[in-house]
This record gives sequence, structure tokens and C-alpha cells, in this order.
Amino acid sequence: MITKTNVQSTATLVSAARARNWFILQNQSDVDIFVAFTSDGGSVTGSTGAKPGILISAGEEIGMGQLPGGAGERFATNLAIYAIHESTGDKVLVCHEG
Repeated sequence: MITKTNVQSTATLVSAARARNWFILQNQSDVDIFVAFTSDGGSVTGSTGAKPGILISAGEEIGMGQLPGGAGERFATNLAIYAIHESTGDKVLVCHEG
């Protein structure tokens, strides 16, 4: 499934809690976006010293798990994916997962 999310400067739900074997997150904006796997979106902040665990730089992407047609370790998490940025306006994050 591929979803495009407008990430805000407050915690934004990117993907609801579900089992997944792999994912690719692509930052299609001009600012860094921080993502976290958590059941509590309220705990995701962008304040200095409290940023969530994964930084995706502007224009970059990350992936984890056994991607379709490829070899590698399987990855599974049933936690929701939340994202946030420290700029103004909406920024685009694309999530491809399976």
C-alpha cells in the first residue's frame, strides 16, 4: 500500500497500527522529517532534545525489511507510524508498506 501524508508541525499519523513486513518512507519535502513507531502519538515532539527516533533528511528515503523481490531480514511491527517536522506548513512523506 502506498500513502501520501501531509506532515504537520504536530504529531501526524502516517500509518495506523498494523502488521507489516517491510516499509519505505520517502521525504518529498524541503525540510527534515522525524518519524517514530509508537502507540502514543502525543509523545512525538519536535522540540530540541526530544525528537523521535528516525530522522529522514529532505529529499531522502529509508527502508527496512524484506523488500518485494529482494533478500534480507524480515521486519515486523504493529505500531503506528507518526511523523513531525520543525518548520511551517505541511510537508509530504510517502509511505510504501507491505
